[in-house]
Amino acid sequence: MHDRSSWVARFASLFVCGLLVVAVGVPSALAAPKGKPGITPPGVPPGQPFQALQKEIDQLGARVTGLEAAAPQPGLMWINPLDLRAGTSTLALDATAPGLAVSGAGAGSDVVQVGLQVPLGFAVTGVKVCYVSGTAASFLSSVQLLQYAATPVAPPASLVSQSPAAPLASTLTCLDTTPIAGVDPSAGGAMFLSLGVTFNAAEAIVVRAVGLHLEPTP
Repeated sequence: MHDRSSWVARFASLFVCGLLVVAVGVPSALAAPKGKPGITPPGVPPGQPFQALQKEIDQLGARVTGLEAAAPQPGLMWINPLDLRAGTSTLALDATAPGLAVSGAGAGSDVVQVGLQVPLGFAVTGVKVCYVSGTAASFLSSVQLLQYAATPVAPPASLVSQSPAAPLASTLTCLDTTPIAGVDPSAGGAMFLSLGVTFNAAEAIVVRAVGLHLEPTP
């Protein structure tokens, strides 16, 4: 009787161990197939090439989307108008107002100019300038983008020129130059922006904002 009880106990123990092995092994067997190394990627059952191909296509599509999102985009880059310098000593510049006040001694024309720092990989395709005219309707008479060639003795080339009509007195005016073919400073040489100012009296024109239209270079 005692031997029979021991045999039953051993059988019960073996039965419980078997159940534990089945409980652990079945979920692992039902998990996503690992695939064959070098043949199918993980998660794709062996012998199903179309599923493997589609998985690779999806992965490549996600990578292309990420690269497109990181690519340089065209846009308007604002530069500091307070960096403008007078072309001659007859002009007075005052940075205490919002923007840069450019004052002339009387009726006449002059220029203010600034060197441009363009991010690598971009070309300039145009210029945007916003200013407030004088009380006597003095105005911004021209916008020029100048580029000096690598040879210092070469004269500057005028790439952009615009001569707008005189605005109403004391109004905010924004000018956008006609788009041009992209000019790449890294390929052609240093670039400068020159703004022509025309005064009808001894007064000031306030330059509020200056921006460069940029396009990624090929």
